[in-house]
Amino acid sequence: MKKIPYHFHKMVWLFFIASILGFVFESIYCFILHGTIESRSGLIYGPFSQIYSFAAVIVILLLQKTNFKNRWSLNFPMKMSTLVTWIIILFMTFDLSISAAAVFRANQRYDGIPPTNSIQTFLDRSYPDSFIHQVYPNMVHVS
Repeated sequence: MKKIPYHFHKMVWLFFIASILGFVFESIYCFILHGTIESRSGLIYGPFSQIYSFAAVIVILLLQKTNFKNRWSLNFPMKMSTLVTWIIILFMTFDLSISAAAVFRANQRYDGIPPTNSIQTFLDRSYPDSFIHQVYPNMVHVS
């Protein structure tokens, strides 16, 4: 079995940490701007905002192709366990997938499309419109 480079593990951790920090900073910003606390999460499970994760990874990968990498490097104070890294990968993959499926199904419900299979029925029962609205209070349906 081929060993995965440490660089990959760093990118996984950067993705994970940036998603949490993005959630925290956006929540604080919205509280300062609007004076209310609301869900700013991009995923159903956990305080994650994946848009900041993707941006952080892309920026670091682009900067590594410049001389900037000589002045700044992505170093974590402790070695991250391979097992924990894979747990994060599996969890984030599940969270991204179930969040996308639940929102997609919520849009179908909005359009009046009834469930046609067991997965859609599961999504309707597990992630009803009231739950989706609680997680994504600013979501707007687009046809």
